[in-house]
Amino acid sequence: MMKKIILVGAALSFGSLQAMAETPSFSFVEGGYVSNLGGSFDFDGFEIKGTMEISDNLYMSGSYTKTNIDSPLFDLDIDLVALGLGYKTDISDVSTLFAEADYVKFDSSFNGFGSQDGYRLAAGIRSNVLGDVELKAVGYYQDVRGSDSFLQVGAAYNFSESAAAYLNIDSDFDDSSFSLGVRFYFQ
Repeated sequence: MMKKIILVGAALSFGSLQAMAETPSFSFVEGGYVSNLGGSFDFDGFEIKGTMEISDNLYMSGSYTKTNIDSPLFDLDIDLVALGLGYKTDISDVSTLFAEADYVKFDSSFNGFGSQDGYRLAAGIRSNVLGDVELKAVGYYQDVRGSDSFLQVGAAYNFSESAAAYLNIDSDFDDSSFSLGVRFYFQ
């Protein structure tokens, strides 16, 4: 699966118009709406995420996601907090490979689920292509309340040097979701 992610990212970065001659920034905060595209349950909520470069190759990451599953049988609130450290390396003038390890805390309002800790590992590529457009592909492995692997593809449109709009789609090939929001860069 990792080979597919790397090949897709490489094709996106090298086979495109490379008008922006810089790699994506890893110093930003973003927030937006999350919802499912299909799968076992209908849910929606919001997310807040951020990364901050601490050296040329290292960055810190953090996120908070709050979702609600509303079904005829139950109402379930889920909070997911992740804190981690990542490593990044430029592979061209516009593309960056990265790997990240996160501590994850899962909280639920439903009896029997409660609060649990775990971890998440990620590896992917981000590329600035077609002028102000960034594309990314990321593979995740998460172990909280059982293990799961999923793939995220996404795009961001930088409408200024300090702000962008983003869309991400996540899938574990059973359930799919999307997130849509705004990103603010800082240096």
